[in-house]
Amino acid sequence: MARQLSEGVHSLEEKIHGAVSQTAEALRAAEQKGADSYHAASEKVLERLAVAKEDMGRLRQTVVDCSQSAAKATNDFAHQRPWTTVAMAVGVGLVIGLLIKRD
Repeated sequence: MARQLSEGVHSLEEKIHGAVSQTAEALRAAEQKGADSYHAASEKVLERLAVAKEDMGRLRQTVVDCSQSAAKATNDFAHQRPWTTVAMAVGVGLVIGLLIKRD
């Protein structure tokens, strides 16, 4: 799941970067050609933004699914091994306390 999420984020970053680059180029070209070209370029920008929004929605759903899966696994672990969970919480609290106290 984490690998899928990482790949999704990387893919989305590439798509957004490409869309922004293409949008900037289209707007520069349209500005030079005139109002009709500018209108066509703005339509392309809106289309690309709609695609990016859909990609963000899919990525959001992937993140939600991964988070729910992790929360369920954590909950199951805590219910199956309560004393291990308590010991881990105490250990983490001790380490954090020592790090905070250290000046």
